[in-house]
Amino acid sequence: MFEEAERMSISITRGITCVTAAHVDHDKSKIEKHDTMFGKINERFFTDSKQAEIWLEQKEV
Repeated sequence: MFEEAERMSISITRGITCVTAAHVDHDKSKIEKHDTMFGKINERFFTDSKQAEIWLEQKEV
């Protein structure tokens, strides 16, 4: 879906696994579409990095 994903590898480091993701982009219409189509309880799409940070901090692991 994103060019960056082609270069990204998911791994476990020192027993730590990523369980929540917030994607941020400036294109509001794209992000709204992605959040509707692909957003999940542990993965969301934002246009504002501060909102993404607040959402991540509120998630319980």
